[in-house]
Amino acid sequence: LTASVISVQDSSFVYPSCQNCFSRLHLDLERYNCLKCGCSGDARKANYRYRLSLQVTDAHEVFLVTVFGSCLEAFFGDTAESLQRYIDDLNLGVGEAAREASPSVVIQAVETCFIGKKFIFGVKDSEKQDGARCLQNGSRVGHHPKALTACQMFIPNPRLVGCTVLHYLHQQQFPSGSGGSHGGRWSPG
Repeated sequence: LTASVISVQDSSFVYPSCQNCFSRLHLDLERYNCLKCGCSGDARKANYRYRLSLQVTDAHEVFLVTVFGSCLEAFFGDTAESLQRYIDDLNLGVGEAAREASPSVVIQAVETCFIGKKFIFGVKDSEKQDGARCLQNGSRVGHHPKALTACQMFIPNPRLVGCTVLHYLHQQQFPSGSGGSHGGRWSPG
């Protein structure tokens, strides 16, 4: 599916992920548990995984695409664990302990880096059908947008370069170019 991003659908860009089955982990103060496969361990050693929900259009139809996994590292500028640490640091700075929602500055950075841009999504639909076949059914006027899951995401033109989410955040935090460095520019390779 080649489509342009219309909007970002939620603010949970990373989630604690089971290392065995990629399901969302249940975290408490000291332990994590996977309700699907039973995996458990020290909460401080929980893995994190990207999850980006977007509303996109291919000029004929609107889709809700949720992209999972490390394919998003190129666009965010680092691993999901690093983004979670960054969010945790921001939350500590403003006195919040919520791990589910990203601070507004992170949401703004994600919207700036994705909305209005065109991407190629490697999708499969939620009904376990072949994604290409379900996209050939034509326009779905009057229907809710079709929900799709993607585990691949590319830019259509590899010569195009964009700003990563963490680079954008860094620019907002250190406008003069001083300070630490995260990410930079993405160009799928």
